[in-house]
Formats: sequence, structure tokens, C-alpha cells
Amino acid sequence: MSEQVNHIETANYTLITTPTAILTTRNEAYTGPTPVQEKMPDGGLCAFWGLSNDQPQRVNDDIFNYPLMSGVLDKKVDLLLSGGCRYGYIEVDPNTGAEKYIAKYDAQVESWMKGCRFEEQYLPEAATDWYTYANLFVELKKNKGGNKLWGVGCQDAGDVRLGVMDKRAETTKCYIADWKGGAAENDAFSLRTLDNYAGIAQQFIDMSDSRAILPLRYLVHGQRYYGKTPWAGLMANGTVDIAKRIPQLKNLLLQQLMNIRYHIEVDERFWAVLYGEAVWKKFTRDEKQVQMDDYALRLDKWLRKEGVGGAITTSMLPNVENKEQHSMVKINEKRFTLPEGAYIEDWQETDFITCRDMGLDPAIYGISPSKSGSSPGSGSQGRVLRTNHILNCRRDQAKILEPLELARDVNGWDPKYRFWFASYHAATLDRTNQVDAKANAGEER
Repeated sequence: MSEQVNHIETANYTLITTPTAILTTRNEAYTGPTPVQEKMPDGGLCAFWGLSNDQPQRVNDDIFNYPLMSGVLDKKVDLLLSGGCRYGYIEVDPNTGAEKYIAKYDAQVESWMKGCRFEEQYLPEAATDWYTYANLFVELKKNKGGNKLWGVGCQDAGDVRLGVMDKRAETTKCYIADWKGGAAENDAFSLRTLDNYAGIAQQFIDMSDSRAILPLRYLVHGQRYYGKTPWAGLMANGTVDIAKRIPQLKNLLLQQLMNIRYHIEVDERFWAVLYGEAVWKKFTRDEKQVQMDDYALRLDKWLRKEGVGGAITTSMLPNVENKEQHSMVKINEKRFTLPEGAYIEDWQETDFITCRDMGLDPAIYGISPSKSGSSPGSGSQGRVLRTNHILNCRRDQAKILEPLELARDVNGWDPKYRFWFASYHAATLDRTNQVDAKANAGEER
């Protein structure tokens, strides 16, 4: 009795499925641009990420010391993931060219996603790493039979370093360790890496390893190993350093205002009146300084008393010009306020620039530049800004959901399945209603 054989055509290869196994035949497939080999200065096994191999750790430190960055990253993740992940078919209206998203429910897909906690664990971690580092290291695991993608997870990007290119300018390994804790190459464990330019499903099926890392990033602007965030320039040109130091400056000002609350002015004739002119003249310079310091300490002690009340007696002398008397001891209170200044404006301007360059319209986060005096805008404007932001996240969606396409191809799901975020689908509907004024589609079915 012959087995039933199904052929599933994909872009780069053909999956031949039987009831017990998955076999493959290689098609003519594009394997990506010819890579350029980059030499590492120390001849080690790992490709440095940053000059001192600490780029992720530097980013983490900046995020910790500049809370706006953390808030912007969380906001971007929330905007992308709100509504969850959907799968099904995407049809194109032949008359308008509009895409119609038709959501489906598949027990096999649901079981797989629940088994590896795809929505609960993978998506938040993957989206955060993608927006924080512009790199995503997806760990893939085979089942015991070696013919299925059993699950996916997100390795912390800060712990992963790609191996140096081999003679064919290919990266085949990565090394995972606590680099921030001072780990060396010998302390790391290695995993195979797949080439995200070639047929990923074919590579996964052919490999003998049970686990592998799929590095997802865009290699542009001279990058050959790791992607670079659009806001990396803010770290390089000192903008982030300025933003971190302004709160420290304000803290120092507050400490100064707390420590020095009063400025005491003493007329030089006061001492002769206080001690008697003859006695004061007999004091040496050092003795006079001791007497002045003692008086200042007594005033300081009196001024530091809690509560209201107390009195001080000082001498009065007539003014030579108008004969009006004035006190020879004057106590000036320093008001507990921060003066408005350029550094306040610079902080607000820096927040605006940082938010903008991190890929989020500052108005969505509630920021407006102080120097322009503009406001975040009305509620409808905010809705338009959010819609446009999510529409611009299509390539982010493609990278983060790429493991689902791999699972579809390897595990034999419906080859017509497409994957998207519900927020992106809602944004396409909102755009259509606002711009085209056409009913693109009804609710997802």
C-alpha cells in the first residue's frame, strides 16, 4: 500500500509531506547578496558588538538612566501588540486594490502557539528586543523526531554574540553568555545560526542540531553582523548624555538650595559696636576671624531651628547720606525655587528629539517642544498619528512574526496562511475610512 504524498510549494523549496516524515527537494533559490567578510581585530571567535563588545550593555545603561527611552520603547511595543496576533488569508479587492484580512481559527496552530507561549512570552520579548537593539535572536527547537519546529523563544539580545565569518564570509555560529558579568569566549555556549537570507525552512530541516538561532536584522549602513537602531546617533553625538545629566544638574541645584537657605550680610562696623571699639582693635586678624566665625555659627544654629518664632537683636546705624538708620546685620532668604533657564528648555527639547528619533511621534507620548509652544493636538489628531505610526510598522511586523512563517512551512500548516497584528489590521481599516472613504472590509471573520 503506497503512502499518500502531498506537495507544498513555497518560494524557495518544495516540502514533500507523508504521514510519517517531511522530505525536501531544493529548488533554484536566491541565497541572498554575496556577503563581505569583515576581519575582527583580536582574531577571536566572536564578532564584537560595539568597539568594546558592550553595545547592548551601553544601551541598557542609557535606558536605565534616561527613563523616557524606556517609556518610548514600552509605548511602541504596546501600540504594535495591542489586540494580539492573527492569522488567516489576505485577499485583494480586484476593483480597489484594498487588502481584506480574513482571520481563521486552526486548532493545530492554536496548540502550537499555546505550547511555546508565543503570544504571552515570545511576542513581548521579541518586540522589546527589536525596538531596543534592532536585532532579534530567535531560538528554534526541533521535536524529538527532528522533522517539526516544536517551539520558538527569544534569546536576550544582550547575551548573544555572532561568531566571526568563515572563509566563505558566512556566520554559522553564535555564542551566548553573560557578557555584562565579564564572561569570556570560553565561558559561552555555542549554537548554530541560520542564514536569514536563504531558505530558512530548508536550512532548519536539513540541520542535525536540535536547536538553532535565527538572527533577524537589517544589515545596512556598513553593518555586517548586527543591525543598528535609527537612534544610535543620539548616543554617539552626546544627546542622550545631555538628557541624563540635566536631572543630575537639577538635583545638585536642589541640594544647594537645601543646604544654603540664607545669605547674611554684616556691616564691617558691626564688630566694633558688638565688642567695643577698643577691644576689637586689640584682636589680631586671626582672633577677629574666630569671633566672626563664632557669630556666624550662632546665627546658623538659630536659623536652623524648626518651627516659627525666635528673635535676634542687631545694632542700627544712621545712613551718612539721608540720616535714615539701617541694620548692620541683614539676613536674606534664598527662595526654594528653580530659576527658569536654558537647561530647562534643553531638557524638553532633548526629550522631543529623542522621542522622534526613536521612531515615535512625540505627540503620541504627550511631548511637545517647549520652544515652539505647540501642543500634542486634539483627540482626532492623536488617532491619526497612532494610525500612521502603526501603518509604518509593517516591516517590524514582518520580522517579529517571521518564525510563524517558518512554523507554517515546516509543520505543514495551510501554505496560504498569512500572519499579522490586529492593531495593524485596524490601522489599515482606519486609513481606508479616513482617506478613501470606502468600506474596505467588515469585521474579521
